[in-house]
Amino acid sequence: TDIDILNFALFTERLSSAVLIDGLTRFTDEIFENAGLPPFVRGRLEQMAQHDLIHINFLEAAISDAGGKPVPACDYKLSYLDPRSFMDVLSIVKSVSVSTYDGSMAFLAHKQLTTLVSSILGVEARHAAWMASAAQKDNPWSTAFETPLTRRHAFSLFLPYVNFPDNNPIRLDAFPPLTFLSAPVPGERVQFDTSHIHATEGDAQQLLRENHISMAFLTGEGIQYAPVRMSENPHIFEVTIPKNLVGIVYAIVTNSNKKLSDGTTIAGPALLNFRFNSNRMFE
Repeated sequence: TDIDILNFALFTERLSSAVLIDGLTRFTDEIFENAGLPPFVRGRLEQMAQHDLIHINFLEAAISDAGGKPVPACDYKLSYLDPRSFMDVLSIVKSVSVSTYDGSMAFLAHKQLTTLVSSILGVEARHAAWMASAAQKDNPWSTAFETPLTRRHAFSLFLPYVNFPDNNPIRLDAFPPLTFLSAPVPGERVQFDTSHIHATEGDAQQLLRENHISMAFLTGEGIQYAPVRMSENPHIFEVTIPKNLVGIVYAIVTNSNKKLSDGTTIAGPALLNFRFNSNRMFE
């Protein structure tokens, strides 16, 4: 429903706001400067924090006006130790937020809400691009299109930063994490661990052993599938990363090589970032 979508957006904005407020509270102007960051970075982050609070107030009002109950803030697990690792976490949250908004737009029933939510999406995309480019000196975009995520996929990516109460108001189950054993590189083979994938995920281990599993790589330009192969270790599997991937890519283990959905997902997503410079060369 529209209320469910707005509440997930509110959950997303609360997380982003919590990261910003926590990082700005921990790290003073002097600490930012000692980390080699120019003074304007912290000032822009303060502006972003104000945007997030405005988004929260708007979403709370929209949910209440629609007869819903806004989800409360959670406790957050934020363990960065310096401004740069703080910005790494914030960059992930902002990038996933953009993908979440993008993936939710088509399911809003009321056109007025679609317009308003798309306005938030535009600002969040600006935040993510500024974070990556001006603050972190990376690529500000990945492809010509944003990459949409389902709410359950996004929830799985946000989960490491959130402590949920027993009565989780979001009512979503996270997928098992996808853990690579080394940094994935386009065009190269990489191993990943499946020991945390349980039989409840569609008898995933059996499917893996029978080579009925693929890894989907989500980009704004579409989904690429790669076959998964077993290694000598029964819990370690291998996949070759498609060589033409650039920027932020979401990797998901799936039992289909034709259709990706919550129902075909076994593990993931994992957020991969294949950084490239202005000459489109990998960094």
